Amino acid sequence: MEVGGTTKPSRDFWDDVLAICEETQRNCFRIMHLVDRTTLQFYTRLHRLQWPRLYSYAYCMQFRHSQLWLLYK
Repeated sequence: MEVGGTTKPSRDFWDDVLAICEETQRNCFRIMHLVDRTTLQFYTRLHRLQWPRLYSYAYCMQFRHSQLWLLYK
């Protein structure tokens, strides 16, 4: 399924994203290079149950200070 030309992330893809979050707590902006804005927007809107996992990692990484956090908080 595609939304705005972006393919829905697979479970394996999102697990990889979460793993990167865990590995980069001291480098919170690195994830922005992996997950583009459209993909994250699509994912957070349709998969609300999964969002708290990313939210908690993002908060721990002080991701709230990034541009991406401001768009989706």
